[in-house]
Amino acid sequence: MALTCRAFFGPAMDILWSEIPNLVPLIKCMPPDLWQVSGTWYWGDSRPEDTILSLRRALLVTDWERFSIYAPRVRSFGFTDQLHYNICIADQAVCAEAFRDISLCKPTEQLLPNLRHLGWSDKDQLLAPYVHLFLGPKLHSLNLDLHDEDHTKVSSMLSYASFKCPYLTHVELAYKLDKSNDVQDISKFITGLAHLVKLDIKIPSLSAESIIHLSNLDCLEALLMRVPNLGDADLHAAKHFHPAHDSSVGFPSLQHLNIVTTRLSSILSVCRLMRSTPAKSISFSFETATNDEVRSLIKILHDQCSHSLLETLCVRQKNPSSSTPIAPGISIVPLFAFRNLQSLYVQSISLALNDALVRDLAVSWPELVCLDIAADLNAAAHATLLTLASLQILAGHCPRLVQVQLHVDSRVLPDPLDGFVGEKVAILELRSSPISDADDVAGFLMEVFPNLYSIHASDPLAAVGGLPNRWQRVNDILANRFTN
Repeated sequence: MALTCRAFFGPAMDILWSEIPNLVPLIKCMPPDLWQVSGTWYWGDSRPEDTILSLRRALLVTDWERFSIYAPRVRSFGFTDQLHYNICIADQAVCAEAFRDISLCKPTEQLLPNLRHLGWSDKDQLLAPYVHLFLGPKLHSLNLDLHDEDHTKVSSMLSYASFKCPYLTHVELAYKLDKSNDVQDISKFITGLAHLVKLDIKIPSLSAESIIHLSNLDCLEALLMRVPNLGDADLHAAKHFHPAHDSSVGFPSLQHLNIVTTRLSSILSVCRLMRSTPAKSISFSFETATNDEVRSLIKILHDQCSHSLLETLCVRQKNPSSSTPIAPGISIVPLFAFRNLQSLYVQSISLALNDALVRDLAVSWPELVCLDIAADLNAAAHATLLTLASLQILAGHCPRLVQVQLHVDSRVLPDPLDGFVGEKVAILELRSSPISDADDVAGFLMEVFPNLYSIHASDPLAAVGGLPNRWQRVNDILANRFTN
């Protein structure tokens, strides 16, 4: 298109040069006697021959002419969310010596003056000192994958990035923490950013002060973080050292929240900072929790999140102790206030569910698409509180329902209800669910879910008695329906 009309040349070049993975395309715009491609580059798997781009001679001022024409058109450099590449990727890579010479002879302070997104990895630590070439005031998105164990280097990099890129809106950070100083440096970097829209930090490195800072940002819409063990006292103390803290404001624009931590109590401490938060999706993952803490979480979400906006809620307890005694189930009735909820995922938490409550659930959440309640298999006793009637109720009141995962007692068939049909459900996840008559159950489920073709389930009673799994017979019947 650039060759067909002069008017198209500029826009076409802007598109062609808007995103590049490394400096190879720009260096190849320089005089051909300046650079050469040779050697073998090893990155993970072996690369083919002739993959390292190096400089054959010293750089001259005149060498930058065509480089300077195309460099201002680059908006995205390095890896992106879709392509998690190193700064040296693709078929060819620029050697560290070339970066050194470019750094010494560059015509402008920032190599790519209009850069908006930078994805940088220092897995090749020879290139780590050159990230400053790409940092500037127009940078809005920064994705750092840091591996350098030299604390001083990482600290200097973050400090420089905070100074040179004050208008960052999207930050993603992965780093191997070894020292408490690392936590302080990363938290200081975060607290220096006043325009964050999205923060994705894959290490438990945020201090209480940085979390207070994030809760006061008017523009923060997405927060994905690993939280260290902290409590209400930590956050309360941090408030006194945060001059701009307003206790009446807490995550005022946050739409997507994802927290991974060890203890649910740490999540509660963060959630208590919420004030009328307009969350659309919430995900919590933790290892240890008490029933009282889960109840507190449900209450906080009910009190501090918009009832009309929440669409997805995920609460997962990872690796629960098998020795934990079965406690009374936890009520989810307060969650029925979220009338537009579409997906509920609950893992390894005992909920107080029965057929009557599922009816209230289905009526409260007519937009429900996915209901995934996977109790710990040690809590199989709670599965007997739900029967096949719950599946029929969900099918009738939730026409958009696609995915169901529940423990269900299938030994008693309910009376069929006219019009209670779930046409979009193709697979059922019934996990550990007792069953008696496989043929009757298959007939009932085919009426309720006419497009059902597979069920993933096992019969705990059959396993104890050494009997065959009757759910396999149900699956055979379903398969025959579609093959005949």
